[in-house]
Amino acid sequence: MIRPQKIAVGCRSYANTLKGRVVCTSYLGGSALYEIDIGTGLPVRASTMINGQVAREGETIDISFNASACVLLDEQGLLIA
Repeated sequence: MIRPQKIAVGCRSYANTLKGRVVCTSYLGGSALYEIDIGTGLPVRASTMINGQVAREGETIDISFNASACVLLDEQGLLIA
């Protein structure tokens, strides 16, 4: 699991980078919430401040994240120590 605000959208800020297609973009004042299809059947949600260009629905983008921001959960959603 990773929090939506820990995912960088539209860039390769971290070593862990994936390509995906924007399924939905929601504008929340000065930020945007994205649902991104990375081909796993479950969308990735990313939240980022709007500082210029906003990714549009249907657009292919890069998303990246730092491994230290990830948390491992078991099948019941409990933290794996």
